[in-house]
Amino acid sequence: MAIKTGRRPTAVILQDTYAIHRHWWNPFWEPDSVRDTEWTDWDYALIKAYQVIEDMTSGSSGQLMWLAQSARVHWDVEARTDFADAAVQREREKRGTPKPGEELFATNPHVAPGEEMPTMLEWLEDLQTGNLGRESNAPEGARPPTPAEVEEMRAARKKRLEEV
Repeated sequence: MAIKTGRRPTAVILQDTYAIHRHWWNPFWEPDSVRDTEWTDWDYALIKAYQVIEDMTSGSSGQLMWLAQSARVHWDVEARTDFADAAVQREREKRGTPKPGEELFATNPHVAPGEEMPTMLEWLEDLQTGNLGRESNAPEGARPPTPAEVEEMRAARKKRLEEV
């Protein structure tokens, strides 16, 4: 990430071009565009850590390999709907076989007239409450589960995991 921006990792993280080179205690310090932008030991450590994480992340699941490939680790699986991807798939089905080199992708997001585009805050709230990718219209009489029902669901889930 830092290399793509053309800046040192510490400069990116600390949002300071002269990070770690700056002598804040010296009132006469002035930056030198060559000397004060050289990579430090911290820069090399950060980029090495970043590269290890990149190399050790499963391309298919996006999880760290030592977790993704361990039989001891159990995973919860959730379903979310990517409506942009769903629109592309529907269009692909409608068009049939694509022409050579043709690629479909979602562009120009829009909502129904009179509605506002969702915000990141709304998305995060939906993510927290588990409403992500679901219709916002709850069924009549819907209610959150009681603590006893939640405990019952957890016990059932634990029992299923033990059977595996």
